[in-house]
Amino acid sequence: MGRGELSLGRILGVRVGVSWGLIAIAAIFTFTLAADQYPSAVPGRDGSQYWIAGLATTVLFALSILVHELGHAIVARGEGVGVDGVTLWMFGGVARLTSLPRTAGAEARIALAGPAATGLAAGVFWLLATVTAASDQPALAATMFDWLSRTNLLLLALNLLPALPLDGGRVLGAVVWGGTHRRESGDLWAARAGWVIGGVLVLYGLRSIRDGGAEGLWALLVGGFVLASSRDAERHRRNTDWWSGRRVADVMRPDPPVVEPWMPIESMLLHLQAQGAFGRHDVFPVRDERGEVTGVIHLAAAAAVPEAMRRTVRVAELVEPRRDVPVVGMDEPLLDVVQSHPEVQHGTVMVVDGAGRVVGVLGPESLVQR
Repeated sequence: MGRGELSLGRILGVRVGVSWGLIAIAAIFTFTLAADQYPSAVPGRDGSQYWIAGLATTVLFALSILVHELGHAIVARGEGVGVDGVTLWMFGGVARLTSLPRTAGAEARIALAGPAATGLAAGVFWLLATVTAASDQPALAATMFDWLSRTNLLLLALNLLPALPLDGGRVLGAVVWGGTHRRESGDLWAARAGWVIGGVLVLYGLRSIRDGGAEGLWALLVGGFVLASSRDAERHRRNTDWWSGRRVADVMRPDPPVVEPWMPIESMLLHLQAQGAFGRHDVFPVRDERGEVTGVIHLAAAAAVPEAMRRTVRVAELVEPRRDVPVVGMDEPLLDVVQSHPEVQHGTVMVVDGAGRVVGVLGPESLVQR
């Protein structure tokens, strides 16, 4: 699980976490339902009943989102795609896949599994709303299940919009991939469709807010999210094309200056400045007295040490141990490394030659087209 997540353990063998952002949204949902919508729809009840119904609705809605993401994860595993886990967050959820589907058909089946699960949840809640409305059960229960059914139908419709990162966008990409036999064409078409649909949602949201429509804020938020995600998806697709055909050695930062663990931070910075390392490297191997690289130190971490303490704080106190830094070979295909070590897009990977000697470092700056 990531740092911004609360782990819920495993469900059906899949790790599940909840982002703190979703917890905040859940509190807003519960308050809105208990303090406004339910009292207006079913007046005359004790206040505690509204709060219980509001909390129950929020929990059931979160469970329906979880069912959606587990649908993706279970079908992905059936298609031979690795699943790292599922995270529920403020815009719904995400199933983290550790590999890519091998065919367009597999991509489409994985993408459609989530909406199918959401449609099933909407049907179950509709049935419960119908049963409770026709029985002697309190009308509040029927109202709660009706809200859950309608909200899941809305979520289903939203997810089927043909725009990344929505499931409909992935289906569109799979269709184009199947027709052109080029995965990259599908990705680019789906990303560009996201630009159009995200822009339409933003314009609708702005107009609705101007006219006093309450739904305008949500349309604006979702449209902005789709636009940002489509931009990131298109950039990632272009980066993937650039990574293809390159080796790690082609893009790594070669021969970074080596520092010693006993060095005070002040001495280390002066040593690196004398070698002209600033501007060329931001991560440096740390070598022990036997000449073995034991880890790395980040320039940002050293620079963050207050000047008054740089003579007493030593490199050894800030070193990231080698066991915590992924290691790759200099002749490995770059695309394979990015896919198998996603941390390279926001962290550091050490590069070694055939004899195991550290010959460079690979980080986010190495993956940018030059």
